[in-house]
Amino acid sequence: MRYNQDRIQANNPNYIANRSALNKLALAYLEKYRYWLWNKGREKEKLSLNILQKRCYDPKAALECIACSLGLV
Repeated sequence: MRYNQDRIQANNPNYIANRSALNKLALAYLEKYRYWLWNKGREKEKLSLNILQKRCYDPKAALECIACSLGLV
């Protein structure tokens, strides 16, 4: 479970589909960022997605994650 998906109480199918797509996109960004950090030697072992989510509360880390996922870094 990621992003408290079981706590979402919505009846609109479009909202549910869009929310699910955004969650999958965010997780894909985190996966790519996690591999990039490990591959560049900035982390000795692969971090958990939960740790990366918390790390991205910092705007600088969040921008680095997005830039990495888009191939800009």
